[in-house]
Amino acid sequence: MVATHGDDEPTRDALTLGVKLARLLDGDLVLAGVWASPLGQGDGLYEGLIKDPLDRELRQMRAAVPDDISTRLKIQGSTSVVRGLHKVADEQHADILVLGPSRLHKGARAFRGDVALGIAHDAPCAVAVAPPGLRDRATGAKDVVLAFDDSDASHAALETAVALARSTGGTLQLVFVIEPPYRYGGPVLLGAGDQAAWEASLQDLGDEVIAKGTAAVAERVPVSGVSHQGAAAPLLAKAAADAAFLVAGSRGYGAIKRLVLGTTTGQLLEEATVPVVLVPRQD
Repeated sequence: MVATHGDDEPTRDALTLGVKLARLLDGDLVLAGVWASPLGQGDGLYEGLIKDPLDRELRQMRAAVPDDISTRLKIQGSTSVVRGLHKVADEQHADILVLGPSRLHKGARAFRGDVALGIAHDAPCAVAVAPPGLRDRATGAKDVVLAFDDSDASHAALETAVALARSTGGTLQLVFVIEPPYRYGGPVLLGAGDQAAWEASLQDLGDEVIAKGTAAVAERVPVSGVSHQGAAAPLLAKAAADAAFLVAGSRGYGAIKRLVLGTTTGQLLEEATVPVVLVPRQD
């Protein structure tokens, strides 16, 4: 299912990703246009004004979809775009909701949060976000990278990552990133000996987590794993630079909704140069 917002570059990036996923997963493509009003679907006046232009935009998009992809159109009114997209995804039994890259610049995105964050949180399915410029790239990448930390959220994401790797015919790499809790720590506070012992214990933890993840799927897909210490978003983005997809589980922490491994969705989407697939928490 591809969420559209007009004939613009982010929508074309999303359409490119949606077509790719439909082929890989042997599914239909639903082009969804959502209009939002405080009155929701009950706002007949606004619906009358917006429905025909939105329908024309969707039909124009469908004309760009290859003939081998079965495509449907859906227009939905709601009190917000997020609620509307969740409703369409739920009613259409979508496997993946595809979004284009945010048009906010980096500072605004960090301050206001990325729209993908609100959509991914409590979404009824996985959410895939296309990177800028995807429509103009030709890539034969097949491998899938998964952010994995042995949490329930990352185990849910593991199943999605396995399915994608099997569909692409590529390998799966698990990446565990440990973000040190003491940014200004190190030998100055811990002492050189204690610092070395602490880092060794973190490495042992990383090896244990990766071993558990790889053992869980080794019989289903070629899999490897690696652990790192440092800032999660840039390390994950670097690990996936030559991959077909970067997959991560998502969960909420109160008002601040965060991805596993301590990196916000906005940070990861800002750093990643490949499609990011966010798998919502399983309650």
